[in-house]
Amino acid sequence: MRQREEELARREAELQKREQELGGATDETSGPKPNFPICYPIVYHNPLAIEGKHRKISAFASLIWTAVFAVMLLLNFGVSLTSAILYPQASMSPLERVQYVVLSFLFIVIGLPAHFILVYWPYYQCMRTAHIFRFIICFITGIIPIAFSFVTF
Repeated sequence: MRQREEELARREAELQKREQELGGATDETSGPKPNFPICYPIVYHNPLAIEGKHRKISAFASLIWTAVFAVMLLLNFGVSLTSAILYPQASMSPLERVQYVVLSFLFIVIGLPAHFILVYWPYYQCMRTAHIFRFIICFITGIIPIAFSFVTF
């Protein structure tokens, strides 16, 4: 029994010595060493975390979100900017043209993150966790841009 205790004490001392050599020893004053870069991600999005048949659906939804919504907003800004510059003889005043360009720019600056947070992120979360409550939130938040489109139309 005594030999075992001595062997354990020797191994513990050897282990502490190795930790100090490798720099892995942390005490309460120094704290753990940081294991991440200085800039932290705002949203962690891992499509591989989604399991089974939901992975393909989620990848398709990501593609649709990027292609349809983001590209259409950028096209909206480009068309409003070029129409304001290239067609000065239109029936709009210069102030109205500037308003349309500013509004289309605001749709990009505010609309893209808002649509990601309100629509795509709940969709991704419901596909990742596959809980019924997440699916209900996903459908409710999907109604918001549709209602916005009908109101603005």
